[in-house]
Amino acid sequence: MATLGLQAAHAQQIGLDSAIRASAENLSGNIRSGSSVAVLAMESSSDRMSDYLINETIVAMIGMQDGRGFTMVTRTQLDHLLGELDFNMSGYVSDETAQRIGHFIGAQYVVIGTFEPLADFFRFRAQLIEVETAVIHAIHTADVQRDPLVAALLAEADADTAMAMVQLTFNHFSGFERFGTLALNFVVPGLGSFLIMNDTFGGVLQSIIGIPGLTLMIMGLYRMATPVYFQPGEIDWDLIMLTGGGVIYSISVFVNLSRSHTYMRNAPTPRVRAPSLPEQWNIAVSPASGGDFGKVSFTHTLRF
Repeated sequence: MATLGLQAAHAQQIGLDSAIRASAENLSGNIRSGSSVAVLAMESSSDRMSDYLINETIVAMIGMQDGRGFTMVTRTQLDHLLGELDFNMSGYVSDETAQRIGHFIGAQYVVIGTFEPLADFFRFRAQLIEVETAVIHAIHTADVQRDPLVAALLAEADADTAMAMVQLTFNHFSGFERFGTLALNFVVPGLGSFLIMNDTFGGVLQSIIGIPGLTLMIMGLYRMATPVYFQPGEIDWDLIMLTGGGVIYSISVFVNLSRSHTYMRNAPTPRVRAPSLPEQWNIAVSPASGGDFGKVSFTHTLRF
């Protein structure tokens, strides 16, 4: 029974192209004749996957439009129209946003979807929204198997994930490194921070506080081990040095415990290309012959 159940579960998973065709077939059956349809966005972790889903959905629906009596907005037309909105077709799009964009491009229906990982397969979901009423006329869901095509389209996302893991490893220290730093700082304040963590601030702080404190403690213990006869009323400098050095060194120990446990590597600062400011406008507005300025407005958009 377990074997049959496993085979049935795998049988429900289909290839990516099959899922797209099935989705296009389902959505196309809910479009009124004479309508215009636009595939707006497919959310995915990879831009390549999003572009593939959009393009193949358009191609699949174009193959069905003759029999259904609707027209498709091509990708070239979409890029031209949505370029004026600076709209990212691979990102998340809400139903309300899809409706507004549909009004802008003059489509009666818009298609949006998602492609997300679930366990050992992917869930592809597409929905058809009527622009005028914002009603969802159809939703199609398919479980897509992991195959070479999906792996190739998601390679970009996998590379980003690997880079994020490298960054995480770069920022964090292992337990062994933190314990080694802690132990070396007990022997020589600041030594472990300098050698293992490259923590300049923590190392300098512990050196300034801990080395004088440790020195006073050692001198006090040495003098107390040496027989000295005190005269009545004479100050016991040995005890003062030992106590004072212990108090100062304890502050260094607290810094060592805290810094060794919480310090993170300084990640490299990403290079950011700063936008240059626009040239100063030199504009004169003259009134019309009747002395009326009318409505004047200026706008400037800076993209970087």
